[in-house]
Amino acid sequence: FPSHDRTTLEVVGFIRSTNIANSILSNGIVFSKSINGGPTTNGSEIGYFDFIGYGGSGSLRTALILATQDGNINGSNIPGKIAFNTTSATNGSQERMCIRSSGNVGIGTTSPSERLTVRNDVSASTSLDQNFIGLYNGSDGGSAIYFSNAVGGKSKISLGVESTGAGTDDTYIGFSTGANTTLSERMRITSGGDVGIGI
Repeated sequence: FPSHDRTTLEVVGFIRSTNIANSILSNGIVFSKSINGGPTTNGSEIGYFDFIGYGGSGSLRTALILATQDGNINGSNIPGKIAFNTTSATNGSQERMCIRSSGNVGIGTTSPSERLTVRNDVSASTSLDQNFIGLYNGSDGGSAIYFSNAVGGKSKISLGVESTGAGTDDTYIGFSTGANTTLSERMRITSGGDVGIGI
């Protein structure tokens, strides 16, 4: 985490930037970094937004957005990482989400190996597992996880309801696959635990 506290500009209130020139350049804030006039290295802090609250006896961090170098310089490219930190009531400031130079996004992990990696360490239990990812419908319908690709391939996991009105709390899980770009349900698990395949 950034440890230095050298303030060269302090503003009380808001900062607003307005571009009225006839230019394709937009408004922005630029963070520029070098090491003693030389190149930065892997892990170098490039810039950050620090969100500070007052704790009664001093300033305390509540959240942080930090940009660092995420690998060695390759020609004119400097790989970068953005980390998002929040502070809990007991464990201080911790990285909660990151975007690595590969484009991989990690939630609960600093080294995502897939396009999206979500990690939550939960001890084993004999009861139903703790919720990991939540899909919530604010109405009385269901939800779904849908996949498609550029050539018409598709599949779907439906988390649906079996009826309308008072019966919408009876749910099912449906599994659909695509053939010749047409999506069809192939298997369903009903609210009663019955499993249907191809019906």
